[in-house]
Amino acid sequence: MTYQEKVMTIWRANGGATPDARLNMALGLASEAGEVCDVIRTQTWKHRVKSNNLKEELGDVLFFVAAISAEYGYTIEDIQDANLEKLKARYGK
Repeated sequence: MTYQEKVMTIWRANGGATPDARLNMALGLASEAGEVCDVIRTQTWKHRVKSNNLKEELGDVLFFVAAISAEYGYTIEDIQDANLEKLKARYGK
């Protein structure tokens, strides 16, 4: 079972498959991205952050990216490949 399949199993088992699931996922992603920003802000100006806190918050972002991707019929690999193609077109190599 892939990471994305495991995410969807967890998501659905915890009530994620509702009519509002896509909105819930989008808001979850935005919230977790904000937490990533807050960890970096805190490190930059306050210098007091647990070393694994950023990794945990990035994992939460990845969870929602995986869930949203699956909800729209994409694999994480589809998203990675499309992003690499976009970056290649933009920056070369």
